[in-house]
Amino acid sequence: MRILFLTARLPFPPFSGGRRREFELVSRLSRNFEIHLCSITKTWETDNMYKDELLCYCTSINLFRVISNDKLQYASYSHQMRRHMSEEASSYISSLLRDKPFNIIHVEGYYLMQNLPPKLDTPVVLVEYNIEYLLSLQRFILATRQQDKWHYWLE
Repeated sequence: MRILFLTARLPFPPFSGGRRREFELVSRLSRNFEIHLCSITKTWETDNMYKDELLCYCTSINLFRVISNDKLQYASYSHQMRRHMSEEASSYISSLLRDKPFNIIHVEGYYLMQNLPPKLDTPVVLVEYNIEYLLSLQRFILATRQQDKWHYWLE
């Protein structure tokens, strides 16, 4: 089975809860399955230093820098989604899915979904270990400034 594993950070070193969880998933799944990891990261330089540490678990690892997307065409995306966009990653993922059949795509967070092609024949497992909309709702309730309330309401 071939798995495309999409993350917002390299899951190594596993020094935080989210990285530990992703590292354990990758390392355990790799015992029986072929893992192709794509990470759209805000810490490209750091993640690139540790990329080779994961090669024993992954068939391929590709890191992509996030891009700042304040363009009007992305205005309908949430702030969290705009913080995790990469046109380079989207292009790579589209060509990868065209060239190689995958059995499943594993996506670590809704805010990475816009990097997948809109039409897919491959099943997607979307993992939400945080209920992100509840975090935004809590921030909305606790915000004291109207501008902050508006921002969290839109999120």
